[in-house]
Amino acid sequence: MSKLIVSTNEESVRDIIDITTEAGVKLSNSSFKKYYSVASFKKINFDNENFYTCEEGAITSAGSLIYNERIGCVALKSILVEFIKHRNVKKIKQHIIGNYVLVIELEGELYIFGDSNDVFDIFYHSNKEQWTVSNSLFDASKKNSPVVSYNNLIESIFQNGILDNGTIFKNIFRLKGDEFIYVCLSDKSFNIIKHEEVKVDNVTDDSLAKSCESLANSIAKAFKDIAICMTGGLDSRLLLSSYLTCGSKPNLFYGVGNSSLTNTKKEDLDINKLIAKRFDLELNVMDWEVDNAFSCNWEALTNKVGFLSTVYSGIESVHNELGELAGSRFIDFGYFGEPFRNIEVLAESTRVSYTTEQFVDELYINQELKKSLKKVDYRDYRLSLINKVKKLCESKAIDDNQITKDDFCKIHNEYRKSADTVLINLANYYCYSINLLSLHKIETAVKTYPALEKENSKLLLKIINKLQPEILKIPIFSHCKPYTLDGTELEIKSTGGNSFKKVLKNKLRKFDVVKKAVHLFRAKKKNNGINSKVEKKLISMLDESILMSTFSKRTFDYCDLRRFSKYIQTMKIINSMKKKE
Repeated sequence: MSKLIVSTNEESVRDIIDITTEAGVKLSNSSFKKYYSVASFKKINFDNENFYTCEEGAITSAGSLIYNERIGCVALKSILVEFIKHRNVKKIKQHIIGNYVLVIELEGELYIFGDSNDVFDIFYHSNKEQWTVSNSLFDASKKNSPVVSYNNLIESIFQNGILDNGTIFKNIFRLKGDEFIYVCLSDKSFNIIKHEEVKVDNVTDDSLAKSCESLANSIAKAFKDIAICMTGGLDSRLLLSSYLTCGSKPNLFYGVGNSSLTNTKKEDLDINKLIAKRFDLELNVMDWEVDNAFSCNWEALTNKVGFLSTVYSGIESVHNELGELAGSRFIDFGYFGEPFRNIEVLAESTRVSYTTEQFVDELYINQELKKSLKKVDYRDYRLSLINKVKKLCESKAIDDNQITKDDFCKIHNEYRKSADTVLINLANYYCYSINLLSLHKIETAVKTYPALEKENSKLLLKIINKLQPEILKIPIFSHCKPYTLDGTELEIKSTGGNSFKKVLKNKLRKFDVVKKAVHLFRAKKKNNGINSKVEKKLISMLDESILMSTFSKRTFDYCDLRRFSKYIQTMKIINSMKKKE
C-alpha cells in the first residue's frame, strides 16, 4: 500500500515496476489488461496486501484506510461488495476513515477516488485516450512528456504547497476530494466527475472534541501500535490528547538533527521527555544527523519514493529511521492542528475584510519573493495566485472583494492539503499513516469557527482541555518560541522577550532599508545550525540547478537552506527525467 499506478501505457507501468522493485519496494500485485494496466506496491517496512479480486470486479488501494473497523483485504472486500450495490462514490467515502486512493474495476468501468479532503496524493495525466493515475507524481510524469509550470514551481518551493489542483508540471493535476475519475472502457473516455461535498452540521466545542476522540478510538482499534511524531507545541499535543482520551498509549518519536535542514530543537525534545514521563509513554529519539555526502543517495531514494525524496532534503538517516520506527506499524503527525488557531499574520492584521489582492499580498504570498524574483516574474506569479484565490472564492461562495477573517481558513486549508500532507504521504510508503486532524469530520468542522474564537489558540486549548487537561500543565514551545498559558482565559501568550521582538518588528516595517537587513539576519539565523560542509555542498550545486530553470542566484538571497535544497533536488529530478526521455 505504498503506491499504485494505473495507466493505458503498459510500457510505462512495466518500467515503474522494474525501477521500484530494484529500489527495494516489493510488488504487491500487477494486472495487464487490453486497455489499461494496474500495479501496486507493498509498504516498505512490512509485507501487506492491498488488493482484492472476485468475479464481479477488483479493488486496489494505496495509503491507509479503515472500513467497518477493518483494514487490509477484509476492508477492501467489504468496500467492493458495498460499492457494487450502489456505485455511489460519495456514499462509500462517508464510511471510510483514512488517507488513501482506491481503484475499483468493474465490468466495463473504472472508478478512482481518494479521501474527501484530498490529503492523500492522487495525480493524473490525460491526453485523449491515453492517461495515467498514480499517488506518485514521479510515476505519473513518466512517459508523459512533463512540462514544468514555472509559477507552480515557485509556489511549491517558496509557499511549500500549491493552492489549487495544479502541480509543478503543466499537464499533471492533483485530484480533489470532491472529485473522482470515471473511465468508460467501451468508449475509452477518461472523465473527472464532481460529487456533492459532504457537509458537517451542528458543530460545537463538545462535538468537535468528541469527533477527535471517536476517530482516534477507531484508528487505535484498527492499529494497536500507534506512534506520534511529537513536538513541544500544541498541534501534536491535541493529537496525543485525542488518543490518550480513548485509552491508547502511543509511542512518541522525535528526530534530532545537526542542521537547519531538519530544524529540530532541544526545547522540543526536553518537553517530549516531560510528556513521556507524565503519561508513562515510550519516547524514541530518532537520529536525523546529516553529513556532506547527503546528496549521494538522492537518485536511489527518488526511485523508491519519487518527488517525496525531497522531504528533509533526502537525508539518509531520516529515511533509515522511517524504515524502522521501532516496530510501530502506524504513525501520525500534528498537521492540521494549525487551523484550530489563527496564523500570526492574520491575528496581527487590523483589517475587517480583504480584497483578493490584499489577501494575497498581506496574508498569503511569501514576502521574500518580492525581493528575490525579477519584477516581471513577480508580477506574473502574483497574478497567478490572485486568479487561484478568486476561483476558490467562487467555489466556496465567498465574496472575493470582501474576504473576511472567518473566510481565511476556508481558503488557506486548500493550501494545507498540498503543503501539510507531505509527511503523511511519505510515511505511507513505509508504514500506515492517517492524519487524524485532517479527517473530513474534523477539518470541515474547524473551518466553521469564527476567527475571533481562535485567537491566542483559544479553540485549540479549549479542545485539549476537554480531552486531556493534564497535558496543558507541561511547558509549551511552539514555532521555535516559548509560550505561557493563561489558565483563567485559556489562551497562550508569548514570553516577554518575544513580545518585545514583535513590537520592534512592527516598528521596523516602516523602514525599507532596515527591513532588508532584518530579512538577511533572519536568513542567516535560519542557516546558523547547518554543518558548513553541507552548506558549501549545496552552494556548489546551485550553478548546475540554475541552468535548468529561469531562476537566478538572486532568488535565494533571502531563502533558508531547506527551500534552497528542495529546489536543487527537484530540478535534479526533473533534469534526469528529461535526459532519460
